Amino acid sequence: MKTRIIIAVLLLSVSFSYSSNVKFYDINSIHGISMREVASVCKDRDGFIWASSKSGILRLTDNSYHIYQLPYETPNIIYTKLLYDNDSLLAFTNNGQIFHYNELYDRFDLLIDIRKPLNDTHLVLNRIAVDRYGSILIAATTGLHKFQDNKLITIGEEKYTDIQDFIWLDELHLLMGTNNGFWLLNTYTLTDRHLYTYEEGEELKVSKLHHVQGDKMVWVGTSANGLYLYDLDSNKLSESPLKPFPNQPIHAIVPNTDSTVMVGIDGQGIWELTIENHRLLNIYKENPDNPLSLKGNGVYDIYHDQDKRIWVCTYSGGLSYFDQESAEVTQITHQINNPNSLSNDNVNKVIEDSRGNIWFATNNGVNRWEVATGRWHTYYQNLQEQAQVFLSLCEDRNGNIWAGTYSSGLYVINGITGREIAHYSSKDGFSSLTNDYIFDIFKDSQGDLWLGSPLGQIFLYDESERRFEAYPYQPVYAIEELSPGNLLLACTYGLLLMDKKTEQTRTILDGYLLHDLIVIGDNVWMGSSGDGLLRYNLRDNTFEKFTTDDGLLSNYVNSILREGKYLWLGTESGLCKFDTGEKNVEIFSSLPSFFNVSFNQNASLKLTNGQLIWGTSSGALMFEPDAMLFSPSKGRIYFQDIVISGRSIRDNESFIIDSPIDELEEISLKYDQNTLTLEFLPIGTSSLYSKFSWKMEGTDEEWTQPTSSGAITYASMPSGDYSLKIRMYDSSLKQVVEERSLGIRITPPWWRSFWFRLIITLLTVALLVFIIRFYIDRIRQQHAEDKIRFFANMAHDIR
Repeated sequence: MKTRIIIAVLLLSVSFSYSSNVKFYDINSIHGISMREVASVCKDRDGFIWASSKSGILRLTDNSYHIYQLPYETPNIIYTKLLYDNDSLLAFTNNGQIFHYNELYDRFDLLIDIRKPLNDTHLVLNRIAVDRYGSILIAATTGLHKFQDNKLITIGEEKYTDIQDFIWLDELHLLMGTNNGFWLLNTYTLTDRHLYTYEEGEELKVSKLHHVQGDKMVWVGTSANGLYLYDLDSNKLSESPLKPFPNQPIHAIVPNTDSTVMVGIDGQGIWELTIENHRLLNIYKENPDNPLSLKGNGVYDIYHDQDKRIWVCTYSGGLSYFDQESAEVTQITHQINNPNSLSNDNVNKVIEDSRGNIWFATNNGVNRWEVATGRWHTYYQNLQEQAQVFLSLCEDRNGNIWAGTYSSGLYVINGITGREIAHYSSKDGFSSLTNDYIFDIFKDSQGDLWLGSPLGQIFLYDESERRFEAYPYQPVYAIEELSPGNLLLACTYGLLLMDKKTEQTRTILDGYLLHDLIVIGDNVWMGSSGDGLLRYNLRDNTFEKFTTDDGLLSNYVNSILREGKYLWLGTESGLCKFDTGEKNVEIFSSLPSFFNVSFNQNASLKLTNGQLIWGTSSGALMFEPDAMLFSPSKGRIYFQDIVISGRSIRDNESFIIDSPIDELEEISLKYDQNTLTLEFLPIGTSSLYSKFSWKMEGTDEEWTQPTSSGAITYASMPSGDYSLKIRMYDSSLKQVVEERSLGIRITPPWWRSFWFRLIITLLTVALLVFIIRFYIDRIRQQHAEDKIRFFANMAHDIR
């Protein structure tokens, strides 16, 4: 027995060490919210992730969230769960309240409180399902009920008074776990059959059922008896062959691959098993020393989406997830209470020495990582009398490591033993090095070391004569060799060319603050502060600038690495890859989209094995460049809301909408509703770096510059017909991922309407006709009177 226990403990320890490679990302930390006791999670057809807790319903995209409040009849609930089926989202509580998400008005409405028709205020609602006719089947401690056409009926009378869970075996049949065994229900005819009756002493409290259509086995999770298998063919119930197995409540059983399944246990985290023989592969639990471990061990639900992402709900930690399918990115960080790790997560410089060891300059000392053995050595950590911030590293021709600091000069370390060989500083009184701020150390082709800083003179350490030589002051961040004897200096005001022998400098490019540079042929590529990526051709003196308008994540480019025809750019907002031929940008997406680490200045390196390593504000990132994943050109534009004169059309009584806002193709507004805001989201993308451009046909002549803004506002629009067109671009800003349009008609005021103008025109014409006819009649009458008078006068004269 003791041997078995020891073996089991060893297996678990192996599992823990293996599963520690998985990184869980906490939604509460990502979005700055506080939502605990999350009981369920699902995904809808639009790509939104929904998660429920008693404090509200959370809707997520990669870069936004919204929390909905439920209109509870009574708020005395323990949990709220979700079901998404038949394109309908339902929420239900343990005390019998069922809600429906109303897409038209973007809210949850109460469907029914089953306590009222059942006249039972103490019932517990365990599960719901939706059949193919849209009826809701309800499993509760009062039995099985069906809600259809706003009526609640009870099925089966008192055959099964406590239905703990049920699951679809096919489109018609439900397998129900009850207080007296397993039942099979035909949901069309409502006929049932008692398949399995518990034997004496075998009674199980079923907490979760799982079945794959076509399989003969049903996985049965219990509240206190572990994991069971129910064979539909032989009608036999047996315990899982995995021993020992926790006896805590099992709330989730979800396949994560074709051959493995994840079991969520309340208090024991996630157990990953093989489907065939239940061999334990991994255990995922909370580790207080690992901030990227599972948040909380009370697992209530697991969801596996089509993007190979595993979502996990826990009682104390809320919602988190990890990616099953991502590139092999090694994140090297400080591990709490582990001295065999990086000493500080702010990595300012990385080098690889001639022995294959990797050195890190951090904000708290220098680290040496013996890659072959996995051992870490730390130097100058927590210095009291000297600065502990190290900015630069370089290996000399003797294999010694030179480490530059911020304000404490330069240290020379034996590359094998780690022993300090020398410390040069202006404070020691005898050193010829008078600059204590060493931002870069560069070894030229002759083996000499160059020390650069924006806060002091440039120094050359002549290796053959073992002495420092001061050069004229230039505010240098990075140094690169153009040719033997000619150095390029990335300065705070531009690019300089310096002659090693004469000490003369020539300004090549002026007006830019440069952080890093690389020479490729006749081109000098530079990372700048605020001006993006710069290219200067030394042969023809041509100059180009690439910014966020061209797809860069940020205009603050801190570090540059070359890999083939590509430049990898570490920026303040993440990592991207620039094609020097096509001159377009690809976004790095192998890390979660929210993982907005800042890549540090001149802190990148291509290792001898071909991997790239980067110093960031959150440790170092190391990966194979060919294995990296980039954002595919997919996704769509989701219309979230339309706001007219400050009010959503959902809340405006003058609008009658008969379809969700996302499905609207046109909208008609009154003349006094001519200020419009369209709110939209990118969904279905693998990156938060989507950008949008729009054009209002009828007013705009050109498309706007791409932006990440998710709102468009047009104010005081004149009456007329318009078409608002919106484009979503990929990371290169050269390919349109999707284009949508919204027709907008603004009706004129009544005094400018066609009918009013027609009436006025007709009245005017009628008036003119009347005036003309009146005038003609007057003329005729006058002529007639003149004739009469004429004849009267003639008659009088004749007489």
